[in-house]
Amino acid sequence: MPVCVVAGVGEWGIGEHVAMKFASEGYQVAMLARRKENLDRLESEITGSKGYICDVSVTDQVHSAMQAITGDLGPIDVLIVNTSV
Repeated sequence: MPVCVVAGVGEWGIGEHVAMKFASEGYQVAMLARRKENLDRLESEITGSKGYICDVSVTDQVHSAMQAITGDLGPIDVLIVNTSV
């Protein structure tokens, strides 16, 4: 199953809708956000999704998240960056 990473999944924003669209197309979706509460909610609403706490302005957090994603879900096929830094 292909893997899509969506960085910047905010509450009711573009990232959330992109995650929903890719999940509906058969992707496993890794969602990056700074707030665990939002990720927990989205994981329960979007089948095939997994949330990762990550502030994309912190390089070490991005590296750790990418390692975790590839370890959990496999190689990344699509990366969508929906953030402002």
